Amino acid sequence: MKTLRLACFASVLASGLASGLVACGGGGGGYRYFNLDGGTGDGGQMQKGDGAAIADAGMCGAVGMICGGELPGCCAPATCLEGMCVGPNTCKGVGTMCVQGDVCCMGLVCNGADNLCEACGMAGKKCNANIDCCNGFECTQDGICQKPVMCKQPGIACAKTAECCNGVCNQAKGACAACGIPGVQCAVMEDCCNGLLCQNGSCKEPVMCKMAGAFCAQTGECCQGQGLICHQLQGTCASCGVLNSLCKVSADCCNGVPCTNGVCKQPVMCKANGSVCALNADCCGALCNGFDKLCAACGATVNANCASNSDCCGNQNWTCNLNTHKCQMPMVMCKAGGLACVATVECCKGLYCDGGKCTAAPICKAIGATCAKYSDCCEGDSMECTNTKCCIHKTYQDVAMIKCYATAECCPGQTCNLATGACQ
Repeated sequence: MKTLRLACFASVLASGLASGLVACGGGGGGYRYFNLDGGTGDGGQMQKGDGAAIADAGMCGAVGMICGGELPGCCAPATCLEGMCVGPNTCKGVGTMCVQGDVCCMGLVCNGADNLCEACGMAGKKCNANIDCCNGFECTQDGICQKPVMCKQPGIACAKTAECCNGVCNQAKGACAACGIPGVQCAVMEDCCNGLLCQNGSCKEPVMCKMAGAFCAQTGECCQGQGLICHQLQGTCASCGVLNSLCKVSADCCNGVPCTNGVCKQPVMCKANGSVCALNADCCGALCNGFDKLCAACGATVNANCASNSDCCGNQNWTCNLNTHKCQMPMVMCKAGGLACVATVECCKGLYCDGGKCTAAPICKAIGATCAKYSDCCEGDSMECTNTKCCIHKTYQDVAMIKCYATAECCPGQTCNLATGACQ
């Protein structure tokens, strides 16, 4: 009998593996052993149902015999592979399941990432340990084979800190360097040592920012994270100015709106002389000639067209001849220095009526002179002391007392209507 019944084979695996004694019951109540030559007896080698044998206790197993567990080991140079003694040249082929320590055929490795015998891992191949990768490659923390990256020394160009052996990849220098101490050039906060800030291109110690209402000299002092700026008009940390709020410089205004004549607003585009107009406000010179309907300077020549006196230079006493529609020469001459006067408007340009006489050196403060209050200025009731300078103010001006000859004589944000001599 060369084959074992299935029940007997189960007994071999169950009892024989546990005790080292393998036997199958015979017809006479004893045990039958199966020899390699097919005979049976009370000893010798036992055969597996498929023809494989199990070595006797104390003996080693030849190639093809069952092994593993407490069964006898395999005779050298055979090894136990998957419960069977195999010759020294037996190996697992490509794609065969394996565990570390299994013998894969020549050129293959047991890859720990997928537990298969396969070629060693080149760049990009999954891996579990360096042994899974080919020579010259290493298994990264991400489980990918790649060539080892040599770290860069200080001064070597870099793109990110991970490339550097020590320190950081300083973005301002574009090279590996030690982290920046105060004063070291930087481009981003990571260029600086822990706790330092990168401000205005250099590493600095952090400074507590100032809250709203605190005096300041520049915006960097204020808590910009709270939307505060150093408002130059107020001289304190504050929110930026909305449209039509007062300002000193454009930086006081929100969203890039310019500071126009002391107010956050977009400047009104005016028209140059010679442009078609409908209103005085259309023109940069604040005069839309009523006869020509063009922006123009006030008429001060005998051939200047006019529709009314406002088209002529009234501050020089030119008037409009409504018959000819031409500006005509003034009928009244201005008073020179030393002549008696009641108001500055009677005196020639550049003179003031002070002490009842026209003079170029008045005791009162002339336009543009330093003042403390409006009453310090000549013709004070028509004046204002703005930014410690005397100027004609459109709200208070009496053109019967004083007229403007240029926009610079009016208070900031106002212009001089050369036709009427009024600030507006």
